[in-house]
Order: sequence, then C-alpha cells, then structure tokens
Amino acid sequence: MISGRDGNKGYILIAVVLIMMVFACASCGNKVELQEPLNDEKYRTDLKWGFIDSGGNMVIEPQYDVAWQFSEGLAAVAIDGKIGYIDMEGDMVIEPRFENDYKSPVPKYWLYRAGSIYFCEDRALVQIDEKYGFIDKDGNMVVEALFEYAFSFSDGLAAVKIGDKWGYIDTAGNIVIEPEFEGVDSFFEGLAVVVADGKSGYIDTAGNVVIEPIFDTASKFSEGLAAASAGGGDGYRYWGYINDEGSWAIEPAYRFETHLREEKIFFSDGLACLYSSYIDVNGNTVIDSGFDEGFPFSEGIAMARVGELYGFIDKEGNWILEPRFESASSFSEGMADVRLDDNWGYIDSNGNMVIEPQYKDALGFSEGLAPVQVLVEVPDT
Repeated sequence: MISGRDGNKGYILIAVVLIMMVFACASCGNKVELQEPLNDEKYRTDLKWGFIDSGGNMVIEPQYDVAWQFSEGLAAVAIDGKIGYIDMEGDMVIEPRFENDYKSPVPKYWLYRAGSIYFCEDRALVQIDEKYGFIDKDGNMVVEALFEYAFSFSDGLAAVKIGDKWGYIDTAGNIVIEPEFEGVDSFFEGLAVVVADGKSGYIDTAGNVVIEPIFDTASKFSEGLAAASAGGGDGYRYWGYINDEGSWAIEPAYRFETHLREEKIFFSDGLACLYSSYIDVNGNTVIDSGFDEGFPFSEGIAMARVGELYGFIDKEGNWILEPRFESASSFSEGMADVRLDDNWGYIDSNGNMVIEPQYKDALGFSEGLAPVQVLVEVPDT
C-alpha cells in the first residue's frame, strides 16, 4: 500500500488544557462528538490510537501513543516512549520495552524498508541501545541487537549493517552473505538489489551475483520485472525494466528531470506507474492523461493526484472517484483511508464513504482491523 500523505502526517500531541472536554460516541457509527466541558483539572485531552473493524466499531480502545497495522497476528504499539506488541484482542503479549523513535506510525507497505518493526516470517526488528536485533512472537530476543541497521526478513534472509557495510543473516542470526556491499535491499522474487562501487546489481539468496552491478539505480523485482536506470550522457537518468537475467525487457527510454521513487515504479496488477502515466509489461503506454501523479495499482484501483487533491482511477484510466481528498492511501482489504476537512475516514471500491471522516489520523486495514487516532480524555498525572 502506497500513501499520498505528507511525510510527517498525523501525530499531534495536545498540550495540557485547563478546561476539560468530554467526548462521546454519536449514535451514527463511531463518530466522536464534542460535548460540554467539565470543570475538572484532574483530566486532560490527548490524542491516542486504537483499532476499528470494517464496520467502524472501536474494537480496541484508543490508549496508545502510536499504533501500527497488524502483521502476522500482532501489532506494534508505543506507550510512554517504548514499543510492545498486542494481539487482535488487544492483549499486550510483548511488554513495551523497545526503543521508539516514531512520532507517527510507519504504514505496512514499508514492511521491507530499513527500520520496519512489523512481524515478517515470525520475526520483528527491534531497537535496543541504538542497535538492532530481532524478536520472536513470544518477545524472545532471537537475534541479538548488534547491528547498526537492518531490514525485515524476506525469503528467509534479512539485510543487516555491520560497520559501514551490508550483508545478510538467517532467522537464527547467522551471517550467510558477508557484509561487503555499500547498500542493499530486501529479497523479492529471489533477488535483491546490492550496490558496489556506486552501481546497482542483483544477488540471489546464496549470495551469488546474478546481475552485474552496472545500473545507476535499480529497484525490486515485481511480476518478473525490475525498474533500472542508466545515464544517457546528457545528465539525465533513463529508466527501463530488466528481466531476471539482467536483459532489458523494456528499453530505458523514459527520461525524467525529477527523481523517480523506486518504491513507486514496480509492476502491480500488470501495470507500472512512471510518474504521470502507466505502462504495461510490453512497455506500451496505456494510461497517460488526466492526472499529475499516479501511484501503484492495488486491488485493481490506483490513487492519482491532480493538483493537491487525490482521487482513484481504474485500469482504463477512468475516474472511480474524482479528486477531492486532501490525502489518501491505496486500497487494502477493500477499503482506502482518505482525508477530508482534516479528518480521516474510509471509502469502498465503489467510492462510497463507508466510515465517515472522524479520525485525526488513520492507516489502512490489515487482517481485518485498522489503527485510528482520536481525541480522548486521560488522567492528568
């Protein structure tokens, strides 16, 4: 899932106030309504995260400073600056004891980016004393926090940084690919991007170089193809797509003055977004007008931006929902979170608003639940 949100969206801490606000659920849905203030200085209002189901019911009460989406049955939550994990009943199964640098939650589509704390392959990346290691679902430290940085596990391996070089470990913490690379990515479809001498290539899970590092930039494999760029001698990068043998499947003919975000230009649902157009696996442009910026397709629908507003298109480029949202994210489990008038709600794939905008922040649905942020009353300790 890709988001069109600003980088530091969402998390706002309300300062202590002298006049009390009471909030209650309206009879329609789960909407929070402002009621008469209380003259009680023992309480204050604060923004907290909880979880709703697809009907908009608050099933895990808002009590967390930050909350992440569920992954493999567990969700990371932050309390008093420490991260722990809850199950889908809201029970704390791994007590908060890990370091927390997050002021707002990292969405699940960042699962394989450095520093992601989601569970993947029964392991979650955690930080202790500014070093990174991995825990299992019982909270046991199965890979000691020894690394400068790390990625989540994929294909049984996790990229780790030792000193100023990157390598890969297995789920027991054994180094299986020596740290010798300037930069790396997670494995996708059996291959991972590595950087050597400033150029990008690919290795397999045994550490063999299968595509020589000859590209200026390269991205993950998806649907059998990976975006890569090469300089054209005129100061621009020319983007194309390679197959798993390193041959150009789509010649590098796409020149852009602005840098393309590698996490956006992968193939999904048979189409890849090249900023303001989409191509198919043969390199044919199939959607090329009507918006300023496109995003990857998810569940047959893609988010697109016109000016500062976001809407959604189908695979023919027709608007399912005209741009009218201040921000939005891609579809997940049949719904997408969208922002109107500074509040977040959810639409379905037909463009119907199924959960009215009422949350100060929100993320997409995962495993049937979505984290949302609301204003609540808490004791002034």
